[in-house]
Amino acid sequence: MRLAFAPTGSSPEVEEALARRRAIQDGRRRIVDPEALRDPPAAQTAVDNEDMIREALAHRGTRYVWGGASRGGFDCSGFALYIYQRTRGIGLPHSAAAQSRCGKPAARKDLRPGDLVFFRTNRGIGHVAIYIGNNKIIHAANRRSNVRINQLVGWYSSHYYCARRLSPAPTLAADHDRPPPGEPAAADSRPPPGEATQ
Repeated sequence: MRLAFAPTGSSPEVEEALARRRAIQDGRRRIVDPEALRDPPAAQTAVDNEDMIREALAHRGTRYVWGGASRGGFDCSGFALYIYQRTRGIGLPHSAAAQSRCGKPAARKDLRPGDLVFFRTNRGIGHVAIYIGNNKIIHAANRRSNVRINQLVGWYSSHYYCARRLSPAPTLAADHDRPPPGEPAAADSRPPPGEATQ
């Protein structure tokens, strides 16, 4: 007797869900020039970037490696580069100072999850982190601390320089507005001891 564990046919709902997932994944593979994001469309809406934050949090504890930009280890700008490439398909430069010129400015009082936050060191912009909400950041801190979460207080508050917003999160249309299967959905001075600078 032979048992079939997979359905022989598929429902329209399953086909639609798979098509949406493929469309989102295809969109993430596309490399976007961050210079093109300097003046994003005014129609962008507030988003929570939940998928990006989830991806960043999955790497807590990953070791700090100067020049690293992979799951084997990150430095601060390598971590931002990796997260934005993986979740948004945006190719950032591997330098905190260069990343601080991408996207558009975001006021400190208006920070949203996913914004890049930059810090001054004795050599200018020397550190970058990803804002995750509730006055917290996630970043590749240093060789002792690795990838970790910190509050924007103390050193991080006094050395805060600026923040940049690069991309809204991808959004799926409401159930009644879903596109046909296969079509993408519409997008709406000194560091602390041991702190590496870039």
